[in-house]
Amino acid sequence: MEYIIIKRTKLYKADDLISLQKTAKTLDDAVKFKVALEMLDSGEKISYHILIDTHDAYNYLMTEQPEENKETKDKVVNIK
Repeated sequence: MEYIIIKRTKLYKADDLISLQKTAKTLDDAVKFKVALEMLDSGEKISYHILIDTHDAYNYLMTEQPEENKETKDKVVNIK
């Protein structure tokens, strides 16, 4: 699945300006790119977003996933 990082610039009295910044093959890489871009270009009117294509997401969900073993099923993750 491909992840797309976009830059959104809010303009005064006009539609937002959206531009493609980067693409990534994994979510981990996409988050790293997004954080790096935010650190380089920090402004009130500029924001970065990660997008995925709905067709890619659907195809990913419809493909058969390998059987999960008992260790991964019983693993508990606490999020604070």
